[in-house]
Amino acid sequence: MDKKLIDLTSFAPTQNLKDRLVERHKRIIDKNLHYIKNKSVLDLASNNGRWAYAARVAGATKVLGVEGRDDKVMEARRLIEEAGLEGKVSFCVADIFDWLFNNVEKFDTVLVLGIYYHIMDHYILLRLIKRAQPECIIVDSGFVRTFRSYIWIKRENPNEHLNALPAFQGQKEEVVGHISLGLMNQFAWNCGYICEPVLWDPHE
Repeated sequence: MDKKLIDLTSFAPTQNLKDRLVERHKRIIDKNLHYIKNKSVLDLASNNGRWAYAARVAGATKVLGVEGRDDKVMEARRLIEEAGLEGKVSFCVADIFDWLFNNVEKFDTVLVLGIYYHIMDHYILLRLIKRAQPECIIVDSGFVRTFRSYIWIKRENPNEHLNALPAFQGQKEEVVGHISLGLMNQFAWNCGYICEPVLWDPHE
């Protein structure tokens, strides 16, 4: 298949993040191979390309990562080139909401990994994703553990690269929300999907 593949942990700078990446891979990629192999995959808020890379290695036929920070896209392209996958995984710099609103390209599977608790418009995002007509949407996020409809609202510093993008220039805080499992289930149902929660931490 592809030559010169690098280890997924090359995308993580610290050992703690490397270990976490390995555990997440078991639940995100390994458990969902039937939604990734021979499928087209859209990776929203793709960061440095780790999951776009993992999807391609797992057999996805087409992978596009959309990321709002240009430095992360530059890093992703460099790592993909080092992996010998240049031209087989693509990235673009864009706000994920803007990109989804302006594009009607179809994808079999959409990855929403590590971003769903850094936004406030959860239902709008799902409705925009539905326009791509994916068979499956894989969401990796923190949730409030109740089946009541609930949102835990927080504020984040948008200048930190793992946080929400700023909505306005010079913004020092952005409002984000952790939604409940119940609300996630309702949003998924409204969009025509069946929500299947998977507990991430095996110790729990």
